[in-house]
Amino acid sequence: MIRHTALVTLLILLIGGSAAAFEPEEVGKRALLIGISNYENLKPLRGADRDVELMATVLTGRFAFEPDNVRVLRNENATYDTIMANLKLLAESTGPNDVVYVHFSGYGSQVVDQSGEELDRFDESVVPYDGRGSAPDILDDDIETFLRDIVAKTRNVTITLDVCYTTEYSRRGTQGRCIDAEYASEKQVFQSSFSEPDDKFVEARREIAILQAARRGSIANETLFDSGVYGVLTYELAHSMLNAPANATFGSVLEQVDAHVSARFPSQKVDIDLKRRDEPMLFVPDARSQFGGLVSVLDENNTVRLQGGVAQGFEVGRSVDIYAPGTRD
Repeated sequence: MIRHTALVTLLILLIGGSAAAFEPEEVGKRALLIGISNYENLKPLRGADRDVELMATVLTGRFAFEPDNVRVLRNENATYDTIMANLKLLAESTGPNDVVYVHFSGYGSQVVDQSGEELDRFDESVVPYDGRGSAPDILDDDIETFLRDIVAKTRNVTITLDVCYTTEYSRRGTQGRCIDAEYASEKQVFQSSFSEPDDKFVEARREIAILQAARRGSIANETLFDSGVYGVLTYELAHSMLNAPANATFGSVLEQVDAHVSARFPSQKVDIDLKRRDEPMLFVPDARSQFGGLVSVLDENNTVRLQGGVAQGFEVGRSVDIYAPGTRD
């Protein structure tokens, strides 16, 4: 066994609210991560902002996303206008066959449908930082409007929504990521440019991955883990992707995520919409070769850099054992 004392270098992410252009890269990998714990008008959540820090570490560390192409919006930087501007920018910046990842952690809800296209008369929504005050919710129809422009160029798209929409739980006072729809129905004025999707978009949408923390009738939980409070879906997704073997498929990883979430909270039913189950994680072509690339030797004194953070259990000053590939004892 070769033992090294690791110099742990935590990834530093520039977190801002502006909509500056995504940097171009040869193999486009682009992400928009939105996490809101401290709302302007609502009771705070405990771990939604921490979720996106975790996912940013996973994307840059394991999947080789360029940090400049991972846009992180947290708390007061995740206003309605800023989120919509960054969704628009993401759609415009995406190139042919790019890999796109969109993540939202925060409150979900429902809004009375104004377009007449929802059978249950409600649109699902996510709540921005300034929601339930001066700003409207962001509806599933709004997201779909930008999604049409993205899937016209690439189908390598994953959307993760660590929220829930079941209002009965919010009425009971259960700790979760749902807000009662009644507030939305009184305050919302829906002015979306949504129109019925054409057949080409419907077919393209079947090719992307959509992961939601809770099906209708269940709640999206957040809870305390060793390194802090996180959304259960986000935490299990991050750790399953980090710890998956090199030959893991997207489908096998999400099956593991579902099992782990159910083991922690049997009442939480994850909703996984994934047709391309045998492809690599997040549809990243080289994802199966990325694992194990988090360690690099800095000098002849056995000092190494671990490209990671709390997601991998790395903390400043911590000593870890590093083994050569293939070591078994």
